[in-house]
Amino acid sequence: MSEHKFKAFLRSRKWNENQSKSFVDMALAEPTLPDTVYWEELKEHLEVNKTDAKTIEEVKYIWGFYEDSLHGQKG
Repeated sequence: MSEHKFKAFLRSRKWNENQSKSFVDMALAEPTLPDTVYWEELKEHLEVNKTDAKTIEEVKYIWGFYEDSLHGQKG
């Protein structure tokens, strides 16, 4: 992955229903979603847009895979 941003990461993987595919599809289609390398920025965006706590937890789980990819680990 030449670009280490969240949306590029989401596009780079195949997601299944157990890996929050519905969030990934929504995130890639949402033009206002910050394309960031900072969890706090993404979390703030989700909270401002009244994302429910369960979805935020799912996104945090996906974010863990993203952080692993930044450090060269496979998620």
